[in-house]
Amino acid sequence: MPPLDPHKRPRRGAFVRFVVGLALAIHGPFALAAAAPFAWAGLRGPLAWGAGVAVALAALIRPRLRPLMSDRRRGPVEALWERPYLVHLTACLGAAAPTLLAAPVAMWLAPTRVFDAALAIYAAFALLTAYGTFVLPAWVRVRRLDVALPGLAPAFDGLRIAHLSDLHVGGLLSQRQRARWATMVAREEVDVVAVTGDLVTSGTSFHEEAARAVASFAAKEGVYLSFGNHDYFDNDDLAARLRALGVRVLKNERAWLERGGASLCIAGVDDTWTGRADLDATLADTRGAPTVLLAHDPDLFDDAADRGAHLVLSGHTHAGQIAAPFFVRELSLANLAHAHRWGRYERDAATLYVSAGLGTTGLPLRVGAAPEIAIITLRARA
Repeated sequence: MPPLDPHKRPRRGAFVRFVVGLALAIHGPFALAAAAPFAWAGLRGPLAWGAGVAVALAALIRPRLRPLMSDRRRGPVEALWERPYLVHLTACLGAAAPTLLAAPVAMWLAPTRVFDAALAIYAAFALLTAYGTFVLPAWVRVRRLDVALPGLAPAFDGLRIAHLSDLHVGGLLSQRQRARWATMVAREEVDVVAVTGDLVTSGTSFHEEAARAVASFAAKEGVYLSFGNHDYFDNDDLAARLRALGVRVLKNERAWLERGGASLCIAGVDDTWTGRADLDATLADTRGAPTVLLAHDPDLFDDAADRGAHLVLSGHTHAGQIAAPFFVRELSLANLAHAHRWGRYERDAATLYVSAGLGTTGLPLRVGAAPEIAIITLRARA
């Protein structure tokens, strides 16, 4: 990893203080839930016992911050407790407000049951977050859609693209999950694999695993890739590893597929968040061919459509990671930051598909927004 900018250190310190303060705050309501077993046991001062448990658990946030800042390999003991602790932390976050609202009501109706009410609320959120941590992230859906491209030659009609995004290979992703992705792609027998960035979560520890994961995707005419904002920790190293394994890395560049004298352009624009994106250079000379653009950030769609891209494949949003089931586009955390959140969008002759992605970042949690692989079949527009 490149050396830290000394001007950013105060900002990092402020972030650490904020996270630690938030952990302490959300463990305040949890103290009521933690007091319940002590009240059942008939111990004096159950709330004091619950508060002690809450403070001890809140203190564990500090060793979690180091891998959050720069992903690294976990030891066997850390790997054993980390996910259950994150389930607990997320449950505390979700249960804090409902507990504070319910506690006065419980005190008024049945003062002796306030601890039980808090525990019931915490348990409900713990079950939900356990499902979102251990079950849904492994439940990869295959989504299929046809996209008609103007000017697409009959030779390319029916070409199939597997679109994958946001792998976030790292310490919280097992090799078994990566192998399953490769198996799912191989089963589809696609012509092209398109990967739209965020191969890793942070740092450089998992560059080799990420490169091998991408190279393991089988496609008749190759694997094409654009980078995302999480990929810029010694990006040259990551790009070199990918290219050595035969992956076509596109950084404001174009490549062409040829069939029967006809061409299809596959372009890749670099990352917007680090200021490397250059749509003008990326789409400067597509030779008049129908163009598929790999763009990690879906906010580039309108500008890309104006510059002649016909199909834009993006990720970045994770469909919010937390969304209302069956209403992912309408109600998700991605609504707070993006106009194009998940799924298919149209603008004139251009189509955008925003993938929910495969991995997770921040908390290894998905609720409502399942991971996905999109299989896109190109059609000649009548």
